[in-house]
Amino acid sequence: MPIVKGILMQIQSIQNVLGSMEALEDRLNSMKDALEEDNGSEILTKIEKYILIDKVSFCYLNSKCNALKDITIKIEANKMTAIVGPSGSGKSTLIDLLPRLRLPTEGTIQIDRKNIDEYKLESLRKSISYVPQTPQIFNGTVKNHILYGKKDATDEEVKNAIQLAGAEDFVKQLPQGIDTALGEDAVKLSGGQRQRLDLARALVKEASVLILDEPTSNLDVASEEAFMKVISEIRQKTSTTIIIVSHSLASISSSDQIIVLNKGEVEAIGMHAELLKEKGWYSKAWKTQKLTEIKFT
Repeated sequence: MPIVKGILMQIQSIQNVLGSMEALEDRLNSMKDALEEDNGSEILTKIEKYILIDKVSFCYLNSKCNALKDITIKIEANKMTAIVGPSGSGKSTLIDLLPRLRLPTEGTIQIDRKNIDEYKLESLRKSISYVPQTPQIFNGTVKNHILYGKKDATDEEVKNAIQLAGAEDFVKQLPQGIDTALGEDAVKLSGGQRQRLDLARALVKEASVLILDEPTSNLDVASEEAFMKVISEIRQKTSTTIIIVSHSLASISSSDQIIVLNKGEVEAIGMHAELLKEKGWYSKAWKTQKLTEIKFT
């Protein structure tokens, strides 16, 4: 009986391990299936004319409906395009398609009349800088974080990025300047300072396209205004194509083009004044946000 008991315990231990091994094998197979293919041969250095999203639809795996439905958008180079709409309208999904983090289920995306899969994946992604809603800042110095954007950036390039991001004043006030250790998640900085620091990280790359994903959602009104003033200066001083996703309509009202997504479809495209005249989501959301501002003023 002791021997039989020992054998049963060993079998049980092996079965427990097999379950973990099967789960690990499934994960490895999923990673293998998701391996990116890079068949491009063209090198993208700068977007000269436009990005064309042509009749694009996208459906997530195991989903019964499309997250994006027959989207056609033209994003002009060297201008600022805003993408707005209610939660779940497909804004983030659309942004993920540009650097080929996701591939369209249908349709094509072109940059200067060439499909993006004709460009080498590395050169495509080098041409795009991304600033997320919540910056991920590790325990390091100001300079270390900016160098994540371009690891071989010179001190002059780092300095220029800090100036362009509107971070120069507060960086100078830090104990050791750009060599100041920030702590995990930059606990020594305010929300607005963290956002401008991460913007400097994106700008040092000198990419052709700058994508800002809800950059002011965690900021107070004063910090939001300061951040958008910096974005305005970037528009004036550089030839960067800026794409901004935002729920704050006031912050994007001066955009060259505003794209309204609703339920995965393009509801409207135009400038601020044009969209206010239409009886769509944009004009209703604008009135709601303005009433909210008045209420809490």
